[in-house]
Amino acid sequence: MIAYDTTGERVLGLEGQRSLRWWNANTGQVGREVTHFEAPSAVAESQDVRTLATMTEGSDDVRIWDAESGQIIKELSTGTEPFATALSADGGLLAWLGRHPIPVIWDMSNGKRLVELKGHQAPPIAVSWHPRLPILATGGRDLTARVWDARTGRALHVLRGHTAFVYHVAWDPSGERLATCSADQTAVIWDAQSGRRLRTLSMAPDECVGAIWSPDGKWFVGGSRDNISVWRDLDATVLFRIGRERGSFGVFHPSRPHFVANLSDGRSVVFTLDLDELIGIADSRLTRTFTPEECRQYLHVEACPADVPQPADGER
Repeated sequence: MIAYDTTGERVLGLEGQRSLRWWNANTGQVGREVTHFEAPSAVAESQDVRTLATMTEGSDDVRIWDAESGQIIKELSTGTEPFATALSADGGLLAWLGRHPIPVIWDMSNGKRLVELKGHQAPPIAVSWHPRLPILATGGRDLTARVWDARTGRALHVLRGHTAFVYHVAWDPSGERLATCSADQTAVIWDAQSGRRLRTLSMAPDECVGAIWSPDGKWFVGGSRDNISVWRDLDATVLFRIGRERGSFGVFHPSRPHFVANLSDGRSVVFTLDLDELIGIADSRLTRTFTPEECRQYLHVEACPADVPQPADGER
């Protein structure tokens, strides 16, 4: 788990699955620890990153935390060990996925079950809330994704077409599109209102296990177990791929074209998709000018921009 706060100045993340702490997003300096877990835990956050939900390995409890103080707000006993959980944008509702096909929605105001989501033919393994509305999406082992009304438990859409497990679901910032990631090596973009398939993006030869959208919805990033693939304006051809050595997935900055990816060696690395920043970074680190081939490879443009000096004849 890793998340920016609403200002983009701090990052909250797990350190070794036992410690939850803040970092300075600009300097990378380690900040204060929010809490320390006795056993490996998974964390879900509200949209404003003020409320957290944690699941601890081997326990059927879900704990709700204040992200600033590190204090436990509420503890829910679900009756069976959770597989995944997610908080609604305002932190008022909790979606709980267990080892059976029926997800449960909990009301955080009273700690009681609100509704059950009946429809999946096998236990779902992915869940994501709409950015504003009490609507959520789930996906899983029955090869479908489903969009639900969290107040009534009614399925609004059943999204079919994947030929393998649906590992991940992700809403775009407007809530108008939904991405589903599957072991069939594709990410599919759906119209959330009609349930219509808009585009299929290939992750071949890798399984798609995660996805994030930029705050303006223009950039889409799909993650496999070995690579991160980046698209711009959902063009059918992937713009570029980044090897990540089997790390976990990341998150976009709330206002900049930056995203964080977690690598398997424990580092969290910030990537920029801004061309001017890429040129500035290259200019500060290189002792020579870019070749046209390097502009295509690293800046992902057919011709070097005017402010990137070209090598003179014989310098290549």
